[in-house]
Amino acid sequence: MSRDDVDNGPPDPDDWFSEPDVLEPAHDQPAAATAAPPTESTGIDDWLDGSADAPPRRRRPSGMSASPSLVIAVVLGLVILLIVGLAVGGVFSSGSSSPNQPLFTITTHQTVTTQTTTTTKPSTSVPTTTLKPGDKGAEVKVLQLALQHLGYSVGKVDGVYGPATEQAVKSFQTAHGLTADGVCGPQTLAALKNALGG
Repeated sequence: MSRDDVDNGPPDPDDWFSEPDVLEPAHDQPAAATAAPPTESTGIDDWLDGSADAPPRRRRPSGMSASPSLVIAVVLGLVILLIVGLAVGGVFSSGSSSPNQPLFTITTHQTVTTQTTTTTKPSTSVPTTTLKPGDKGAEVKVLQLALQHLGYSVGKVDGVYGPATEQAVKSFQTAHGLTADGVCGPQTLAALKNALGG
């Protein structure tokens, strides 16, 4: 049984194993007359007709077959190198930047520690007894230091209740609504204590 007996449809053009149709010459004509006239060869598709003068096909050496993923990886690597080269060359930078601008800027941070020394003034005390012009001693010196601390000029802090100390007491009394008699009595001592925050 031949293949033609099995297949009922037209022959498949992609069937490589089928026998080619051979034209048999007619019995009344010579074989040369039935052959197709030779066509002029252009050399473009000579390899398709299987002629003897067709150039041999080149074969890739073994081990040189390139897979599609390898080709993609090589092309991708070349594209990345091209982009990096253009970036280093400054192609992607804006026109407003200076041409000598560095690629990197190294910033250093320096921490400065400042030590602040707070000096607290010794608390100024107030005399414990009443004082009047002409008095001398440590209590007069405490009075003079208190008045000086509050901004009143007492002259030299010498422990002598002289005219400068008397004038400073009068100025303090006037500023605090007291009778300006120059004597450091109980009301003046209380006002001094309040003024010094004690």
